[in-house]
Amino acid sequence: MRKLLCVAVAIAAVLTGAPGQALAAKKPDPTAVKPSELSVINAILRQGRAKAEKGDWAGAKESYQSVIDNPVFPRLAPEMRHFAYYVLAAAELYNDEAEAAYTHMVAAAEAAPKKMDGSDWLFFANVAFEAGKSEAAGDAAVRAVTEFPDEVKKADSWRVFSLANRFDDIRDDRVRYQKFLEGLRGINYVPEAAFTTAETLWFDLFTIYADRGDDAKAQGLADGLTESFTVVRRQTDKRYQRFVPAGDDAYVKALEGDIAVARSLMTRHPAKMEGVQSLAETLKNANRLPEALKLADEALAKVDAAPKDKPAFEDLKDYHAWTLGTRSDILMLMGRHDDALAAQTRARDVAVTADQDTVSHRINLGGVLNDLGRPADALAEVKEVDSKKTSKYGVMAAEEVRACAHAQRGDKAALATSLDYMRTHADDGENVLQSALLCANEMDEAAKRLIARLDDPLKRGPALARVQTYLPKLQPTAWQKTVDGRLAALIARPDVQAAVVKYGVIRRYPVFSYR
Repeated sequence: MRKLLCVAVAIAAVLTGAPGQALAAKKPDPTAVKPSELSVINAILRQGRAKAEKGDWAGAKESYQSVIDNPVFPRLAPEMRHFAYYVLAAAELYNDEAEAAYTHMVAAAEAAPKKMDGSDWLFFANVAFEAGKSEAAGDAAVRAVTEFPDEVKKADSWRVFSLANRFDDIRDDRVRYQKFLEGLRGINYVPEAAFTTAETLWFDLFTIYADRGDDAKAQGLADGLTESFTVVRRQTDKRYQRFVPAGDDAYVKALEGDIAVARSLMTRHPAKMEGVQSLAETLKNANRLPEALKLADEALAKVDAAPKDKPAFEDLKDYHAWTLGTRSDILMLMGRHDDALAAQTRARDVAVTADQDTVSHRINLGGVLNDLGRPADALAEVKEVDSKKTSKYGVMAAEEVRACAHAQRGDKAALATSLDYMRTHADDGENVLQSALLCANEMDEAAKRLIARLDDPLKRGPALARVQTYLPKLQPTAWQKTVDGRLAALIARPDVQAAVVKYGVIRRYPVFSYR
C-alpha cells in the first residue's frame, strides 16, 4: 500500500509562516481598533497556532472561534478577518467538520478577495471536496491553476494530485477536470517531488480527448505517454486501443523504461532513500526479486551502520519504514514468510519510533498476519486505527484487514459488521471492498460490483486493469491460495466475462500486479 495522505499534512501547509508574520504585516486601522484590543486578538491567534502545532486541533479551533466571536472582530482589517476564518477552517477540517470548514473558507474569500492566492484556492478546493461541494471545489482548483500558475508550479505535488483524484466526484462530463488538466498542461507542470511524474495527469487528459472523439489531441498526448501502466490501460480498454503503441512488446519496453527511469533518478539523488524504495518497488513488481532485495538490503545496511547524528539518507525519517515494507513484500513473494513478517514488524516499529504514519504500517502488518493465517494478531494490529489520523481509504483498508480476519476465524457476526461498513463507504475504496468480499466468499456480490464498475465509464479503465492476468505468487500461503483462487473464479464467471468482452480484453502481463 502506498503512503496514506492525511489531513494533517494539509493543515501544516496552511499554517506555514502564520500567524506571526501575517499579523505583523497586516495591522488594522488603529483608529478602528485599539492597540490593546489588537494585542488580545494576536495573543489568542498565537495561542491557537501553538495548540495546532502540538496536534491539539480541538483546542486550536476553540481559540480561533473565540477570535471570530470577539466583539472587535467585525472592526478588524479584512486581511486579518480573512486569516482568522482561514485558520478556523483548517482546524475544523482536521476535526472532521468539513461543512463548517467550507462555510468559513467562503467567509475568508469574501472577507478579502484579493488576499486569496493560488495556495488559498487549492486549499479551498480541498475543503469543498471534503464538504461535498464538488462543483465549487472544481471551480476553485481551476481558478488556482489558471490565475496563479507560478504558485501551482511550486505547490507540493500531493496537493495537485490529491485534488486531481477527486474530480470524478463532479458529474459534469469532466468539463472542469479538463480545464484543470489543460491549465496544468499549459504551464508545463512538473511535480516538485523528485520521484513523481505527471504521467497520470496527462493520461487522464488523453482519455478525456479520446472519449470526446478529439483524436488529434488524444494522439498528441498518447505519443508522449511512456510508462507501463498507460500501455495496460490502452491495450485492455476498447475505447483506447486505436492509440496502442506499435509492437507486441510495447508493454515490456515500457516496463524496462520504468526501471531505467527509476534507476536514473536514484543515481541522481543518492542522498534520498525514496529513490531506493521506488526502484526496489519497480524491480519487485517486474519479478526481479533478487536484485530488488539486494538493493533494499544494501540501503538498510547503510542506515544501520551510520551514526545517529549523521543518517545515511536525508529523508530517512520518511522512508526508512517504507523501504522495510518493500523488503517485506519482496521476501513474501520469495516465500521467505517469517523474514517478511519480521521486516514488516520492524517497519511498524520504526514508524512508531519516528512518530510517522503508523496507521499504514499497521494495516500492512495486519495484511501479512492475515496471509500467514494469524487473524487474531491481524485484528489486534488494526484495533486502534483512528479515522481522524488517516485517509478514508486507509479506514477502508483497515476494515478489509478486519473483514478478512473475521472470515478466517468464522466470526459471521463481526464479518457482517465489517462488510456493512465497507458497503456504506464503498466509494472510499472499491478495490479493498472487492478483496474483502473475496475473503468472505461473497462471490455473487463481488461479481455484481465488478460488473457495475465495468459499466461505469469513469471506473471501467481501472476495473479492466485489475482483472488482467498477472504473475502468480511464487510460493503463496494457504490463505493467499484461497483468496487468489476466488479471484480467478470471479474473473472466469460467465457474467463477468461477458462484461469484460463488451468493454475490453484480458491479456497476460509479466508483473505481479497492476501499478
